[in-house]
Amino acid sequence: MSDDGTRSVREADRSEVEARDGAAGDDAPGPVPELLREWRLERGMSQGAVALKAGLSRAAVSRWESGKRRPRPFELRAVLDALRVPPAGRAPLFLLLGYGEALADLADGASASRLEEGGAESEAATEADLVRSAADALPGRRLVSLRLRRGWTQGDLAAKMGVAQGTISKWEKSADWPDEERLERLCELLGAGDGDRRALHWWSEKRAG
Repeated sequence: MSDDGTRSVREADRSEVEARDGAAGDDAPGPVPELLREWRLERGMSQGAVALKAGLSRAAVSRWESGKRRPRPFELRAVLDALRVPPAGRAPLFLLLGYGEALADLADGASASRLEEGGAESEAATEADLVRSAADALPGRRLVSLRLRRGWTQGDLAAKMGVAQGTISKWEKSADWPDEERLERLCELLGAGDGDRRALHWWSEKRAG
């Protein structure tokens, strides 16, 4: 086969991969890749195990965790099913990826889960419920996770930051958010890695904007 023919085959293969796993340059925003990886590691699963359970390719899972591609709604749902992520935890990712229309399905799933758990007296989850949980879940959840890794209480962290415990509580609920100087101090105290720092500062910029 000529060089031109070989190049055409390679380009066709590349186009097929991009059509399957997302267009080139269609990268995932903010903390989405870190969250996918964090959930996978928390469950002790390899990328291959997640891919097998979700019926997807390991390469696709790798691209999503690296932020080189963004999963489409049905692919994201399959991965989150494989990771056993509850509906309220899924909402932030769907919103960040611009898949707000898929929240109706998540609401149905959340409602069904509540009924199975004997919570029939609770109102069914609505899209608004999931949007609110999304606002709380990402930045605050990450702060809680970092604090617990240190083995600290909110009071411990408050004392080290020189603020009231109630302030830490608000930050962890995303009811309020520290300014850049305090956020950097938080990252230092909590031993935040590069991924955590990027995610937290990304949220800070998003909130300010």
